[in-house]
Amino acid sequence: MMLYYSTKAVIHDPTTYQKTGWSQVYKCHECQLMEPALFLDEICKKVYNETGVLASPVVIDWELQEHLQLTLKKAGVSNVLKNLHAKAIFMHQIAEIPSEFFVFTDKSAICDLDLLQTRQHSKKGLCTTCYVPCL
Repeated sequence: MMLYYSTKAVIHDPTTYQKTGWSQVYKCHECQLMEPALFLDEICKKVYNETGVLASPVVIDWELQEHLQLTLKKAGVSNVLKNLHAKAIFMHQIAEIPSEFFVFTDKSAICDLDLLQTRQHSKKGLCTTCYVPCL
């Protein structure tokens, strides 16, 4: 019983505990440099280029899940031409751009890695959608 009385102040006051585990690779405000749709190795490269910290994919995955509360989910694929809401948002975003600034390309100009990606990170409890351009 004497042990309980001598230690209960430490047990009830979490600020006196030492922080254990991995230190955070990046802070919350640095998360803006990350695109959630990137592969882990691409995120590792970006973190190294921006901060100089060489982090493994395991650490990046842990950071995404524990610190940022992001989970990896299979993205629901939606065709932009069939989704009127997404089409309206896109048209609103490009409405102010003069037409002479647009460059139309053929299928070879589209990055295949973007089309192969079927999984994306999103906040816990939220769905994610991947809009694929009509080819």
